[in-house]
Amino acid sequence: PLFGKGKSQEQLLRLGRVVTLCWAVLLTAVAISFINLKGTVIETALSIASYTYGGLLGVFVLGLFYKRAGQRDALVAFFSALITMLFLIHYVKLAWPLYTLAGSLTAVIVGMMSIAIFPSGERKRPDEVR
Repeated sequence: PLFGKGKSQEQLLRLGRVVTLCWAVLLTAVAISFINLKGTVIETALSIASYTYGGLLGVFVLGLFYKRAGQRDALVAFFSALITMLFLIHYVKLAWPLYTLAGSLTAVIVGMMSIAIFPSGERKRPDEVR
């Protein structure tokens, strides 16, 4: 929908091939950058995935237990968890199994602070909009 308006099927196919080639080059470069990494492939993959898993889990818990939490609170909580994880991983050298716990705790705490700071009249949950 972003690039396909007014284009023929041949042009769309060519665009699809170019995008696929760009993704292949990017993913190959990322894979090559991990060649000299210490540890197993599973540990590396889980540690990379854990950057965001903690924030996602924290936002889920926030929405599950705090009915006043809105979209703004979730976004603030998630991005705060990401920034906190970058700091913890690079400066504190936290063990990778604790990444998810640290990220989710950060997201829940920051989300609760966001709920307390922003007035409740500004937030609407999708199930409340009618």
